[in-house]
Amino acid sequence: MNKKTPEHHLLLFLRQFVNLQAEEISSFQSIVHQKDFDKNEIFIHEGEICDKVFFVVKGLCRHFFTDKDGNEITAWFSEPGMMATDYKAFTEGGRCLFNIQAQGTTSCEYIYFSDLQHLYDTSKNFERLGRLVNQSYLNQLIERNTSMVTKSAKQRYDEFTSQKAHLFNTVLLKHIASYLGMSLETLSRLRAGSYNK
Repeated sequence: MNKKTPEHHLLLFLRQFVNLQAEEISSFQSIVHQKDFDKNEIFIHEGEICDKVFFVVKGLCRHFFTDKDGNEITAWFSEPGMMATDYKAFTEGGRCLFNIQAQGTTSCEYIYFSDLQHLYDTSKNFERLGRLVNQSYLNQLIERNTSMVTKSAKQRYDEFTSQKAHLFNTVLLKHIASYLGMSLETLSRLRAGSYNK
């Protein structure tokens, strides 16, 4: 059964962007829900309408889609303190282009699009908050896309190990290789120090 968590980690995250008034905080807390997911549980499904945005409190989520040959392509990882949703589908009320899967026991807070939209309509602070969060995630997307296009496999691997080396303990190597845009063989050679390109 879903229930609201008293910590409201999502609220603490949002306060990084704007200073909220007591009444706004109360309104926001009333729409936050909490849910736990088991390892490998998929909670956002490709092709379904996306009406929730999740915030990872504990655990790890993998964003992936399936290509025409049936291969899973990993696009993103959401760690604690990060959002987990198909953001385009969520903001446009469309169908998800990818899946989101818990990589271990994962706890999330979430809000419905309709509830968030009501806050945007009634609070200038939340309307501004929406723009700032959008800008933040757009910047992250641009950085990732730039990295995939301009950096070599070794540079992408080195960047990943400097920022997300801990994911090697919880994520299958084939998913990390997919995320980095390389074959599993190339990733294995990079880890072994035998990749020379």
